[in-house]
This record gives sequence, structure tokens and C-alpha cells, in this order.
Amino acid sequence: MKTTVLRSTQQAIVMVSMFFFSCAVSKTFSQENAATAKWFEGKAWLNGLSLTPHKTIDQAEFKKQYEANPEMWDKAFRYLKETDLAALKPGKYAIEGDNVYALVTEGPARSADTAKWEDHQQYIDIHHVITGKENMGLVPVTTATVITPYDSGKDIGFYKANGTFYESGNDTFFIVFPKDAHLPGIKIDGYNDRIKKVVIKVKKA
Repeated sequence: MKTTVLRSTQQAIVMVSMFFFSCAVSKTFSQENAATAKWFEGKAWLNGLSLTPHKTIDQAEFKKQYEANPEMWDKAFRYLKETDLAALKPGKYAIEGDNVYALVTEGPARSADTAKWEDHQQYIDIHHVITGKENMGLVPVTTATVITPYDSGKDIGFYKANGTFYESGNDTFFIVFPKDAHLPGIKIDGYNDRIKKVVIKVKKA
């Protein structure tokens, strides 16, 4: 009888300890999330860039990446702020060697029915539409089906997926992480289907 009572008491102590540990962890995560949101919404990291960060950006992941390499991210945002993007011809533009560079493209919007979702593991993308409008598709890469396996030499893999689409104009930008399969450049009904955009590639920390 005493053994049973002792065992029950020990189990109760363990359960209470686990409860308080869970509460402490939850409080810590809540405080970290609040601090991250405050940092992100303060926008000091934009260094005066007037574009609006899209609501889909993973704030915690971005804060981690930014704090690991602030100089590279500052150069990326400074490029968006100080460059006459409309005057750029399609091509690749060095910003910080292979660590940060810009890709400018111009052409017709694509159909979501035929375009392939893509993902990168070595670089993080900043997507910004210079002229025109596009739909940007996003979905966790873990839920996508591989079409072409990831090629580390080209830093790209292709997928099919059912994701969510967001309208993107020239007043905002997306940040796409390695965990995000994405489908950019998709036509929006009722708009000119020609899109000029810049994607700034920032090497992952």
C-alpha cells in the first residue's frame, strides 16, 4: 500500500514539474516572439527603404539570418533603395561577390497551370516587382512533390504543389527561405502580363 502511494506521489510530482516547465517554455517563446515582432515592425533593418515587407515573411527566421550576416543584408536593402531599378537591363549584378547579387528579369507572366514550383537551399531570395504585377505562390517545401531533384550546382529543385498565391506590386517585397517552395511571376487576370522584377540572392548563414 505504501509503495502504491509513494509511486502515485512521485507521478504527481513529475506531472506538476512538467506542467510548470511547459508554462516556463511557453512564456519564453511568447517573450521571444514579442521581441522578434517588435524588432521586425521597427524596420530599422530596412535602413530607410520605403518598400513594405510582405506579411508572409517568417519574422523569426529572418531575424536569425539578418543577425548572422547584417552587413550582407544591409547591402541588399541599400541596393534596392539606391539603385534605379527601372533603368536596369535584364541580367546579373554583383553586390557582394557571390554572397549577395541581383538578378533582373523581364518578360511575360506565366500560367500557374504550367509553371513549376522551385526551391533553393543555399540562398535566400528577396523578390521585388519593378513594373507590372504578379501572383507569388508560397508553400512549405516539405508538402511539395519533387519533379526534378535539387541540384546543388544550380541551387534549385522543381516541384508541384498546391500553395497560396499573393498579389505582388511594386510597393512591397517577399523574402523566400529554403523552407519555402515558391512560384513567382504568375499572371494576374486583368493586368498587363509583362513583368519586370529583381530577385536579390543572399547567401544563407
